[in-house]
Amino acid sequence: MRGGRGGGGILPAMSVSLSRALAFLALVPVAGCDLYLRGDSASDDTPGLPDASTVVPDAMDIDAGPPPIDAPPTPPPNPGFVTPTTTTRANAFRNGQWTDVGPADWSCLIQPAVETVPATGYTLGGTVRDFVTNQSVGGASIAASALGQPLGSATAGTGGGTGGTRGVYRMDVAPLPTGATRVRFTVGGMTTRRTISIDRYLGAAAMATLDLPLMSDTAITSFPALVGEAADATAGLVVGELRDCQGRSVSGAIIALSTSSAFVAHWTGGVTYYFSAGNQSLPVRHSQRTETNSDGRFMIIDPEPMGGAEGTIQAWGFQTDADRATGALKPLGKSAAVVDSAAVSAVLIGRARG
Repeated sequence: MRGGRGGGGILPAMSVSLSRALAFLALVPVAGCDLYLRGDSASDDTPGLPDASTVVPDAMDIDAGPPPIDAPPTPPPNPGFVTPTTTTRANAFRNGQWTDVGPADWSCLIQPAVETVPATGYTLGGTVRDFVTNQSVGGASIAASALGQPLGSATAGTGGGTGGTRGVYRMDVAPLPTGATRVRFTVGGMTTRRTISIDRYLGAAAMATLDLPLMSDTAITSFPALVGEAADATAGLVVGELRDCQGRSVSGAIIALSTSSAFVAHWTGGVTYYFSAGNQSLPVRHSQRTETNSDGRFMIIDPEPMGGAEGTIQAWGFQTDADRATGALKPLGKSAAVVDSAAVSAVLIGRARG
């Protein structure tokens, strides 16, 4: 898939100096959001996100000077990570369509919530759902862990029909190890890669509900084709969604997979694409979208596995119209991501509970 990215589908309007600036964006010292997995059935009346603030040294801003006059413009390292054209907006799915409900709420970046977990662990239940169709998936295996320590396992039900048990699971999650507040879930099917839900906060109560996503093999192979690429079985894949502090899907943001958690250092091979935001949302080419759509969804294809190393997903955008007028991009969230040819990372950005 690495040979087919030439020029088709990339939006034109980015200068060389701006490309460099985005490649070394300095994070403002604010409390940042972490990334979590999609979970449609859970709720949180007091959203807030943990502190992830950092400062980038001035030395990271490197300018090698303009290219020769007759040289073509240098493309950005990730053509899906270019300056947004709009301020971030919140959206809700109502009556079968996405509706703009106003400016995205980023107030929780200023005052992050404190995460506490029950000493007894969790009694957890929910449904395994297909990432694309949202339909329940029966027979999937589920394993929970924190800081690499196994916490529990379960198998999703296979019953069908209205009110059936297809995709439904129940799991006893052991007490989290000292210092941990998040649980990582690995979901596997008989004929698909594992889908890893990255580090979910389940709340302070011992009873919790969480729906877990699973990427089908059909989606894994068809998503690259939809954006004009060939599926690469040796590369990783990340899918996810961006939400604001009220849990609403966010449009107008850009997403990158970085080798650094402190600044944007694009992961080798990784390219971001955004989704169509329909009833069955699918990824689209850069000629159609270079920032999150109404459903906040994104995917990063082709990142090269680096011996099991984890990367950092970063979301950026204009929080206000004043930011957009001055060109002041702001960090909206970040999280770990597993880059593995045998697994898909599924993440939800910007909400304390998914």
